[in-house]
Amino acid sequence: MSFVFIFNNINNIFLAIWSVLIILVALRFFYPAWVKNVSYTWFVVAAISIHFFYGALVTWGQYYVWANGNTFTQSLLSAHLPVEAPLPSAIEWTRPYFEQPLGYFSYYVFGRLWLNIIILFLISGFFYSVLKLWSFYRGGFLPNGPEIILALLLISGYPGILVLVPLGFIMSIIWFTILYFKNRTTVVPPMYIEPVFLIATPAVLFFSKTILSYI
Repeated sequence: MSFVFIFNNINNIFLAIWSVLIILVALRFFYPAWVKNVSYTWFVVAAISIHFFYGALVTWGQYYVWANGNTFTQSLLSAHLPVEAPLPSAIEWTRPYFEQPLGYFSYYVFGRLWLNIIILFLISGFFYSVLKLWSFYRGGFLPNGPEIILALLLISGYPGILVLVPLGFIMSIIWFTILYFKNRTTVVPPMYIEPVFLIATPAVLFFSKTILSYI
């Protein structure tokens, strides 16, 4: 019964986990004295670990459901990947690994689950690299700013990251514009994008699918 409850509510359970993590990041940012011994690198490692744990748990759950299902689902575990099944050209070289027992199952969980995790890591890593280089050569970030944003990108997940990146920059431009015109007769104070991304991440975490459905 516990397994049934977990897998029926797995998205809500992990949404709660991500919510706790974003709260901890916010506390670290706005009230650093409360969690001063926790670095932002720890949040990045925690987010990556949670994604791997989610992937492993769902993979095992899918195997368990098929193995304990009817004859048809059990047969899928020993099925090879059909020759006509498409694979992206970049990973076509992996086809021989799918043409063996558990091949179809591996293909199924890879396409439904692990591919999204890999895409999230690639996009997050790309933007982190860009922001890190910009911070090194041009500055403009708070201490550990790129690490803060990397943690938030990982928390947003995929496809949430596709919403967070443009939303974060759009909100930053709006906020900078408001501050500029508000302080146009005085010296404009330093402006950073980290707080904007921190504010945008919870909205993306809960409403990214709704937002993407209208795009």
